[in-house]
Amino acid sequence: MLVVRVCGSFVVCALLAVTKAAHAQPAPAPGIPPAQPEAPAHTPPSAASSPEAAPPAPASPPPAAPAPSLDPAVIQSAAKAKATGEIIEVTDPAAVATCFDLGEAVVDTTVQGPRGRFVIRHGLQTKARARGASHVRYFGRSVLADSGSQRERGQFYDCTRPGAARPAAVRPAAPAPSVAPAKPSTAAPPSTPATPSGSRPPASPATPTSPAALVTSASSGSIAPSSSQLTIVAGALFELAPVTSVEGAVNNISVTRDAATAYGISGNVEALISPFVALGLSPGLMFGLRSATAVASDTQFDLRARMRVGKLVDDGFLPYAYGTVGVSWIFGPNNEPTAVGAVLGAGIGLSHQVEHDVFVTFELGYQHGFQGATVNDTDVDAGSRLFHLGLGVNWNL
Repeated sequence: MLVVRVCGSFVVCALLAVTKAAHAQPAPAPGIPPAQPEAPAHTPPSAASSPEAAPPAPASPPPAAPAPSLDPAVIQSAAKAKATGEIIEVTDPAAVATCFDLGEAVVDTTVQGPRGRFVIRHGLQTKARARGASHVRYFGRSVLADSGSQRERGQFYDCTRPGAARPAAVRPAAPAPSVAPAKPSTAAPPSTPATPSGSRPPASPATPTSPAALVTSASSGSIAPSSSQLTIVAGALFELAPVTSVEGAVNNISVTRDAATAYGISGNVEALISPFVALGLSPGLMFGLRSATAVASDTQFDLRARMRVGKLVDDGFLPYAYGTVGVSWIFGPNNEPTAVGAVLGAGIGLSHQVEHDVFVTFELGYQHGFQGATVNDTDVDAGSRLFHLGLGVNWNL
């Protein structure tokens, strides 16, 4: 009986506990699923603890650089050169760094040696005048080894006006302080396998450079020689004077005697100051000045200044004209008095290139002398008249 009572007490206690639990948790409404347990909320980092990285501020536009100023002396010399048609040649790029750049040009020629350089530079100066330039800088001269053809470039400048202003260098803005971004809540993607250290990705093929670009880059650094280095031409001429006469005058009585054929040799040293003008000296000796019946002969020595004008630098046959002026001495035989006086000459010639820097020349000219001497206190005129032919050779030094 006691056991039955104890069991009944346990049953009653269990029923009371179940009833109390049912009253503490309300039952869900029909049609609404039971609430799931909430996961702990993820609190994002505050703006103060992890701010976002601010984008870098855009760079401010660079201030315009002031236009380069020109030296008043440079402007004056450039204006004078342009007014007279002269082109000032420079070799230092710094001398024209502040001048207005008019671009460049190139001239080719088949003429060899220094004469070819004259042809090239004359052509570049012509182009410079056409563009209104006052200065030219030569560079990039090249010579073909097989044919001897030449090429040279010229950069043109107008130093009466300043060059264009160059923009100042832009300095990049200082980067903003880097802030580590917040780690994303999502899972990171699988890492990419590292490339083995022994293998490298194939390099992209280099872009081929054109031959013109190679020539330009190689020639732009070269410095042309100064234009003040004139081309010097030396030569020798064998002369034959088939028509010769000597005119004498005593007490205003003039006598002209025909002389036998004379012969001689002349030398010349000239400077080509342009493709069309050469200036120099031309000493010469003439032998066999005598009358047709005389046995002894006179010798004439001339010291002359000479100028040639014409087509002096080019291919083919080059015609020119020349003029001479100087002093002459006629030395007679048997201790006769020496006649001294001025001489004037003129003629035409033809030149042709046969080798590199070697030219054959042919000349036809006339020379009139005003020599005179004093014999027994009497002034005697003894001027020579020479029509002569000449065959010679010239070469560039």
